[in-house]
Amino acid sequence: MQRRNTQVYIVRLWKETNSKQPWRGKIQNIRSGQSIAVSNLDQLEQLIRRCLLESQENKRKRATGLR
Repeated sequence: MQRRNTQVYIVRLWKETNSKQPWRGKIQNIRSGQSIAVSNLDQLEQLIRRCLLESQENKRKRATGLR
């Protein structure tokens, strides 16, 4: 059976009433507890992409015995 590489995050978004940036948010990695604030949805998308790419790279390193 192949092991899945699962990433679990909590994404919180809220609308700012008196701001040029209407959306703000925070993403938290459940496993590590690390959380990062974002000030717009583009930042959130970039952050999720980066996290997933890092996860793929870490999985590849583990599979090849690299650290």
